[in-house]
Amino acid sequence: SNVRSQWSGTWESRWTITVSGGSANLSGSMKTFTQYSEFGNAQFKTSMDAPSVSVSFSDAASFGAAVEKKIRFAENAYQQSLGDTTEETSQETVAALKRLRRNMPIT
Repeated sequence: SNVRSQWSGTWESRWTITVSGGSANLSGSMKTFTQYSEFGNAQFKTSMDAPSVSVSFSDAASFGAAVEKKIRFAENAYQQSLGDTTEETSQETVAALKRLRRNMPIT
């Protein structure tokens, strides 16, 4: 079967920027909710708080570009960690889900 068609999910990111003069402080959090349905209905929730980082800028254009770069870096790192975890545990997860599956009685 096509394993990709068995997964669905959502991603939520929230970022806070505090500006003071020519610098800003950026902090945020990321959450995912995934659902796997091939061998039943398993739901997985993950979250990560991004460490607070300083953002320097000289004008509005450089501010936007600097903030976008910091957010992209944090979200890419989180997504990579999710991918690594999924690859490492996918076979174990499938085996565990098969064991959890309720056997239907033969009538």
